[in-house]
Amino acid sequence: ALQGSSQVMTPLVTAILENTLSVKNTGHLSLKGAVVRLTDKRLRVRPAGRMEPINSIIHLQGERRTAEYGDNVQVRLLGGLQGLAM
Repeated sequence: ALQGSSQVMTPLVTAILENTLSVKNTGHLSLKGAVVRLTDKRLRVRPAGRMEPINSIIHLQGERRTAEYGDNVQVRLLGGLQGLAM
């Protein structure tokens, strides 16, 4: 958190990737806007479309070159678990 900020960052959670992602190997953390939904008590995530509202951000470490369908990825939920599409 930023010094002096009263906002607390939500923790990263694990979700199952529903679409393969192309990842540029930059050596830096890659962030991708995404849509998370709760299905069968498991979080599932897919990259958001160009103009689609997001409810999460996928975090991919810099050394990661691929993110395939079915992989576990780390996501930061925006607004918590309430309001997730079922």
